[in-house]
Amino acid sequence: MEINFKVNDLDQIPKEPAHYGELPAVAMKGESYGYWNKAFSNWLYQNQKLNLWKSTGLNEFSKVGESDRDFRIRLQQLARERRDEATDKLRQKYSPKFASLQEQMRRAQAAVEREREQSRQQKMQTALSFGTTLLGGFFGT
Repeated sequence: MEINFKVNDLDQIPKEPAHYGELPAVAMKGESYGYWNKAFSNWLYQNQKLNLWKSTGLNEFSKVGESDRDFRIRLQQLARERRDEATDKLRQKYSPKFASLQEQMRRAQAAVEREREQSRQQKMQTALSFGTTLLGGFFGT
């Protein structure tokens, strides 16, 4: 028979006019409690059932009374949190390297643009020089 109550619901002192009786002599011996604890544990193991689920990947157990669905939802949330933590750690670890690579790429793009502009100016200079030579040849200067 299972009784549902909370330990806090138990009274610390008896209600009047009742009173607590004396403890039996066996209850006064400390070793009796060890024996009773073991006997109660054996009785629980043999007569009571507790279903718990385990996630080996996340090393988590379900809580007492937690449904399979609720356990799976909690595992999904935990997996997302751990993934986010791992992502943050990787971002922190590689952010200096990433910033350095971005700076290198910016400098390389600036160099390409500078060389492109120099090439454009060189083409213009070559065209003007060629034009001057042709005009000089026609006009005999």
